[in-house]
Amino acid sequence: MDRVASATVGLTADEVRTLLAAADAAVPTPGSPRRLPALRDRALLRVLADLGLRVGEALALQVDALAYNRGRRTLRYLGKGGKLRERPLSAHAWEALDEYLAEREKTVGALDGPLFATNARGGGVGWLDEPAVFRLVRRLATRAGLPSAQRLSPHSLRHAFATNAREIGVPLEDVQDAMGHADARTTRRYDRARFALHRDPALKLGDLYGTPDEPSDDRARR
Repeated sequence: MDRVASATVGLTADEVRTLLAAADAAVPTPGSPRRLPALRDRALLRVLADLGLRVGEALALQVDALAYNRGRRTLRYLGKGGKLRERPLSAHAWEALDEYLAEREKTVGALDGPLFATNARGGGVGWLDEPAVFRLVRRLATRAGLPSAQRLSPHSLRHAFATNAREIGVPLEDVQDAMGHADARTTRRYDRARFALHRDPALKLGDLYGTPDEPSDDRARR
């Protein structure tokens, strides 16, 4: 069935900035034992927001996924269907990754294994899991005061990638390619969800009917 709108709760560009600012503010000063995981969380959220990756794609990354191609910092990963993909990293994302990896190297040592790592049971480096990222998004969204905080998920950032890219004029086909959608209708669902809310006549009619400075009889004659 072709759905008119995605069921995922979306985020405006301002809300994404607010969420990312909360991740920035959560990074403690050097020397704190919480600094490394907070830097990891900040880098992960920037990658999810800037590249629109599925959370599973991001968590499957290894350190050697970071690459350089044609003058740009890039990220190589396996997309849906096991297809190898390469995307450019924004400065916004790679700056956070560099700071996280520098702290990780200083704290843990050799850089290998999972890109977004956690402490494994029994010691060593483990893989961050999806439930942890789900909790992270809601915790930071709550701290940031976002109204939809308890309904958000990591996929909300992928949703925001599509809708906000379209809002600033990125062509639909470029958004489709970036998200790895085989069918443009999948991408269009995100686009329609955003603009259906933005352009719904209910908003304009509410403004019209709620105008306080018109006499009630004038309003009734309409």
